[in-house]
Amino acid sequence: MSLRPSACVEDAGDATGSRAGEARVAMLVVRRLVEAVEIAGVSREDALAAAGIPEEALAENDTGVPRHLVERMCELAIQPSGDPALGLHWSERLTIHTFGPVSHTLMHATSLRQGLGLLLQFQPLFCDQQVFALEEKGDLATLRLVDWKAHSRRVHRFSAEMCLASFMTMIRAHSPEGQVDRVCFSYEAPEYVAEYTRVFGSIVRFGQSFDGIVFERASLDRVNPNADDEVRTALADVLERRVVRATEDAPYAVRVRELLTQQMPARLNMEAAARKLGLAERSLRRRLAEECVSFRAIQHAVCASVAEQLLQDKRLTIQETAHAMGFSDSSTFHRAFKRWTGTTPRTFCGR
Repeated sequence: MSLRPSACVEDAGDATGSRAGEARVAMLVVRRLVEAVEIAGVSREDALAAAGIPEEALAENDTGVPRHLVERMCELAIQPSGDPALGLHWSERLTIHTFGPVSHTLMHATSLRQGLGLLLQFQPLFCDQQVFALEEKGDLATLRLVDWKAHSRRVHRFSAEMCLASFMTMIRAHSPEGQVDRVCFSYEAPEYVAEYTRVFGSIVRFGQSFDGIVFERASLDRVNPNADDEVRTALADVLERRVVRATEDAPYAVRVRELLTQQMPARLNMEAAARKLGLAERSLRRRLAEECVSFRAIQHAVCASVAEQLLQDKRLTIQETAHAMGFSDSSTFHRAFKRWTGTTPRTFCGR
């Protein structure tokens, strides 16, 4: 996945301020950060100028800013604002309107599990690099931040505060009665540790091996009383189109995989996929061939990945997994899974 670079942003890297392999942060997030900087008492003009982001770039959509420029802006905001806990305070100001349709879509997820799945699906609208991973073991689940080591300790701390406070809000909203075991930070306790206690409670732990939240696994599947399937589906359709636009410069193999994953359990054929990508079927076939991959191979890989995730959920039977994958019976699913992976569902999940 790759957000298109902003034509307005320039820096000492290449013409767009990029560094090789560097993630891009979506302009949607940059706009919210600029607002936080202003609230902290730093002028918009000063923050943008110091980070090399021109004012006109903020109006762009479906574009991204190199991460080191965003980090520079955050670094500059923390010092003169006199608010070292800016990441915590920024997250407390978030509302269901902050990130537009994404926020509203997550609010209407049927469960926390579905909400996190939607967040992963629409992550390209925030950043073109994976931000978190969900792990499940025994009675506990862990939301772990992925590769979030910033170029300075202050910005790393700001990012961890911002993300984990936001995730804590999401967990509490979807499962108010759920138990959170601990909130982990990989750095030592800062001098304003009382603010962490105020935001997270007494479950904060510092000097840990990762940044993340460990909570009761049952919270993932509790029914969200605020869910509205019709609203969520309508908004998700809008966001899927935005993801396609945001990833227009990604390889076609990546774009096809993203599209097929979004459409599961429906399985698009090449003609339908090409149409959604704005191409003729012949054009899509040619572009995939240029990338040395076939549509069928991508389709099988997507189906295998989704099926394996479902089979790892011990609460689902193989029959229920088959239905979730769009199969009418488990025997048909059995044959398809073996075709995709070379093994059977029963062998894969050890049941």
